[in-house]
Amino acid sequence: MVTHLKKRAPTTPCYKETMMKKVSYGDILKATNWLSPVNKISTSHTSSIYIGRFEFDTDLMAIKVFHLDELGSLNNFLMECEVLRNTRHRNLMKEVTLCPTVSLGNDEFKAIIFYFMANGSLDMWVHPKLHKNSPKRRLSLDQRIGIAVDVASALDYMHNQLTPPLIHCDLKPANVLLDYDMTARLGDFGSAKFLSSRIANSEGFISVGGTIGYIAPEYGMGYKISTRCDVYSFGVLLLEMLTGIGPTDAMFTDGMSLQRLVDKE
Repeated sequence: MVTHLKKRAPTTPCYKETMMKKVSYGDILKATNWLSPVNKISTSHTSSIYIGRFEFDTDLMAIKVFHLDELGSLNNFLMECEVLRNTRHRNLMKEVTLCPTVSLGNDEFKAIIFYFMANGSLDMWVHPKLHKNSPKRRLSLDQRIGIAVDVASALDYMHNQLTPPLIHCDLKPANVLLDYDMTARLGDFGSAKFLSSRIANSEGFISVGGTIGYIAPEYGMGYKISTRCDVYSFGVLLLEMLTGIGPTDAMFTDGMSLQRLVDKE
């Protein structure tokens, strides 16, 4: 893992400073009603996110609990910690605190606590029908432009203002979170990679994680990683925001794709 990063440009602090104490496993249980399914707001192969409020803080928190029994989950936690430790930008998610501890059964337990993003994910706004419990809301053109600018700003910081550059590798609407004022913040860096000189000069191929439909075709075949991985995904995200259609929609058959659909229009 990369341990030395040089930040070459100032960034704007966006989260209020907090003196939240180090949280325990018991604190997380109480905050999430004992990890109740009612408090669970999203889940994936490697983690689940719960909404909760700690007794010693008034703000709602998003508590990301890692499924350490699943392959790759620990590496995702370590990568997210590496990114959080070495980045600071108004359009990137920033942790409130970490909780590497053990459960009541003495099993390893790891979680990251973030401030709750009041307006959910971009995916909830672009595809409200797929999120049955979310309000049916629509983005205005100004909001779409603002979100696109926010995500582009985050990518510019990651690709051009960090040394070595940081590649997200899984850019999609579900990983773009929206604050109370609709400021977009890029999150979920479990698949991310720092573009070290060792990787850049390697003659072998680097496996890139990601989601089908957002991965550039060449990277899906194991091509060497570069910032173009995120740029392609960003292009798909822009088309999805404008059309309201995802890249893996059932309508895309017989060689049709989101890109070809837009070209035809």
